[in-house]
Amino acid sequence: MCVIVFGLYQPLWDHAVPLHYHGGMPVEAIVSLCDRAVHEHFAAYPGSARDAGDHSADGQVPPIGEAWLARRRDELRRLAADLDRADSDSLTPAAAADLRTAVLRTRRELFQIDELRLPQRDPSWGLECGANVSRYVSRDYAPVADRADALCRHLEQIPEFLKGCLSLLDKEVLDGPREIAIDTAKGQAAFYRDELRITLGALPPDLQKRLDSAVEAGAAACDAYVADVSARQVLTDSALGEKAFLSYLEAEEGVVETKDTLLARIDVEIERLRAQVVEVAAQVLPGGSIRAAFAAVEADHSTADSLVSDTAAMLSRLREFWFAEGSVGIPEGDCQV
Repeated sequence: MCVIVFGLYQPLWDHAVPLHYHGGMPVEAIVSLCDRAVHEHFAAYPGSARDAGDHSADGQVPPIGEAWLARRRDELRRLAADLDRADSDSLTPAAAADLRTAVLRTRRELFQIDELRLPQRDPSWGLECGANVSRYVSRDYAPVADRADALCRHLEQIPEFLKGCLSLLDKEVLDGPREIAIDTAKGQAAFYRDELRITLGALPPDLQKRLDSAVEAGAAACDAYVADVSARQVLTDSALGEKAFLSYLEAEEGVVETKDTLLARIDVEIERLRAQVVEVAAQVLPGGSIRAAFAAVEADHSTADSLVSDTAAMLSRLREFWFAEGSVGIPEGDCQV
């Protein structure tokens, strides 16, 4: 198991709510349960498997749609129920961390599906699930013909995949994610058409012909996705509200807050930051105001003529620092900009 697979957020970790386990499940069963969480996640989202280096998922795209979403929701609920019966007391620290990660990650995805309704409200959600094909060309992990074949299989599924994503969306969607989705889909279409074939290089004629066809099919599907999402209305009220926001913190960060405790923490943090600003401003511009110190920092930048030399000097200072620290190896020679 590797807890980094799930990418949990850390900023509020010190305030994390304890997870209460019960039931006395054997250690081997808990380890198996954590492995199950990873395998089910990879099966539902093959892109995550590829990102983790599992290229048995190459060419696979999740069959997004109502049936897929219902299966994934049921799968997560069963997993969450089994995880809640696990007992972390007898585990090593690493295994306990795996269990905690699996619990939090499962709660988080369920919250995104059930409460935030991302598949219905966020047009960028679907793109993140299967439109990214950069892994096939960014690393030489297999012969180019094998990667090109997997890329073709992936691209050939993009039209149906994006139709499935659109079938889940409400008529009204979130404004910010709508703009992100439009930009992302445009970028993917351009990447398919302009970069994939160049990056892969020369291919056997039959494979090249197949790739050309798959590229255009995938790019055209992205164009259609842009047109559809652009035509959808924006939700006029997308605020979470107090209850949902506090639930969001628990699901995303693993912390429990009330409105009052959260506001109190915010006040403390604002005062801490204000004191730091005063201290730093006095160092930047002794005797000057905070506003003047900010103005001095903003004015301290390179000109067009000095940009290269200033950057070279900065890199040299960084190189000297790390060389003196001895924590990383630094090649001999000057820094080139």
